[in-house]
Amino acid sequence: MLRHCLWWLLFVCPVIMAANNETMDHLFQMSLEELLEVRVTSATRHEESLVSVPASVTVYTREQLRVLGINNLTQLMNFVPGFQAQRFDNASESFSFSSRGYAGSGAGREVLILLDGQRLNSDWSGGVYSSQGLIDLDKISRVEFIRGPGSAIYGSNAYLGVINITSQAINESAISLATLNGSGTQAMASVQWQADHEAWESELFVKAINDEGQKLRVFDPFKNDLVATRDPYVFKEVYLKAKGDHASLAIYESNTRNKQFYVSGFVSNGPNLLDARTRFAHLKYQQPLSEQLLLHGNLSLSQKRFDIAGLISPALPPNELGIRGEIEEQEPQAEISMSYLGDNGAKALAGMEWRRPKIIDSDANLFGAASLYLSQAPLTHRTIYGLFVQYQADMNDQLHYVLGLRHDDYSNFGGYLSPRGGLVWDYDAGQTLKWLYGESFRAPSRAETDVTNSSAILANPNLKPEVARTSELIWQIQEQTYFLAATLFYTELRDVISNAQTTPIERYNTGDENMAGLELEWHRQWSPALSSRFNTSWVFDGPNQVNSEAEFFSGLSLVYLTNHFSLAFMMNHHSSKQDAYVDNQVDVVRDIPQSSFINLHYRRFLPHDLELYFHINNVSDEGYNSTSQRAGNNVGVPNRAISLMMGLRWQY
Repeated sequence: MLRHCLWWLLFVCPVIMAANNETMDHLFQMSLEELLEVRVTSATRHEESLVSVPASVTVYTREQLRVLGINNLTQLMNFVPGFQAQRFDNASESFSFSSRGYAGSGAGREVLILLDGQRLNSDWSGGVYSSQGLIDLDKISRVEFIRGPGSAIYGSNAYLGVINITSQAINESAISLATLNGSGTQAMASVQWQADHEAWESELFVKAINDEGQKLRVFDPFKNDLVATRDPYVFKEVYLKAKGDHASLAIYESNTRNKQFYVSGFVSNGPNLLDARTRFAHLKYQQPLSEQLLLHGNLSLSQKRFDIAGLISPALPPNELGIRGEIEEQEPQAEISMSYLGDNGAKALAGMEWRRPKIIDSDANLFGAASLYLSQAPLTHRTIYGLFVQYQADMNDQLHYVLGLRHDDYSNFGGYLSPRGGLVWDYDAGQTLKWLYGESFRAPSRAETDVTNSSAILANPNLKPEVARTSELIWQIQEQTYFLAATLFYTELRDVISNAQTTPIERYNTGDENMAGLELEWHRQWSPALSSRFNTSWVFDGPNQVNSEAEFFSGLSLVYLTNHFSLAFMMNHHSSKQDAYVDNQVDVVRDIPQSSFINLHYRRFLPHDLELYFHINNVSDEGYNSTSQRAGNNVGVPNRAISLMMGLRWQY
């Protein structure tokens, strides 16, 4: 029955609604040439084009994401070369992700994520999964993916990649309803608003999702068997921005609440919970000092908190034993920098940054058969200083270079120096060669060094930072109808931090590893209406440890876009992965088979700036598991089957 409905929606509805249609003013299809001129800012903190930027960069704009029907970051990652995301067995809306096939922690600690320049990574976990379960993209103007090192500008966590999300609200309302394989529903509503005032501009974005979840069978380590559960979640987000001539203020808050499914690797349909909250206030100031010199200032205060609850013993009531806990952190940040734009194309950047992340709450309480208070971490802080400088210039009309250096000092383990260098050679009108080198680091997170009283994690205060030294060779071809970028990279990892596959998990510096791979990105404009985008990545020299990431992965999108409708076909493929777990105290490695899935997105443009859309996830109803990050899970993490979404968007 569901499949008959899908065919009807895809083919009958367009015919019915074809009458009385008019061109929408907001619909704008970018040509390939215009796409290459999209400004990239995160790679050097200066505006660059995709052709000239000295980095491996992929950009998606708002309209491109609307055509594909992608509305959160982890969905998008699987259509970006070098990046991949998979479901994490910590909660229903937790995802692990990686850059270039390396996920040493499973928590995304190796990639720095920025929202309008504000760091979203948690100092406690190192990544974003625990404090930011869902990163929504409805409000964005573009997303920039930087593959490779970024510590020369951003410091820690810009280890193997940087993702910069630039937001811009528009006057729009949207509502949608999804059916999840017939076993549940999802309702979503959002409002965006933008207004110009006499001396300032304001933007507001509000979104809410209530997802009842699908029926799933997951592995219960207490019963050593599969049990029935669901994966519901609730997501709320509010983002307010005000901008004047020289200053801007952003206030943000999001909350993702997960119930049932996995929490800390345990399954129970009663007390399990993970509640993740993020909020920040970010003040920016910009003052021209001359025609060529610009002063930048940033002040921010962020707060992240996650509450967790779950059983830690298999006994039945009243003899069961569970734990409820919360971790809350606060991070003030200040940065001042100066940028210089010379008449001859020279660009310079210099600045300093100060951060002081602090754990302000780390309570935990046993419940059930025992009642006991436990502290999860000491309520202490660490102080971080960063000094950075960068210079770009032209050697001649065809050859350009970049040099950069940053020094970071951490109060709990000392300092690290991150250099970068690169050459960009435009050797003819349509081809560019880039050679890049950079060193980056990831500071140990507080959860790795300071956690206490945990049955799952054993702290190691003697951890040293991980270090990556990366060389890249990039070849780009750009013509009127296509764009091709091929990147060959080689990375030396030093003092790698790895998990011991035991319970509790202990993390330690295991030594050195090398990685190498090839990334391809190809855009083709077949006709004014038909375009395609293809990416593939091959990590032919992967990590020596058990690798939870695919060594070969690719994504394809085919888009047909007219003034009346758009239709997008998307396919994603991951090769086999490895999973490590403990079976009767013996380390076991299990292969997760390769998987492919297909999505479809259809939009119909109606009068009065209305847009009707249909989206089908996992069209073939593929059943597949992700790798598990838990030593006791010998099955893997189940992913959702087919789902159908119908929605209406109105721009006003």
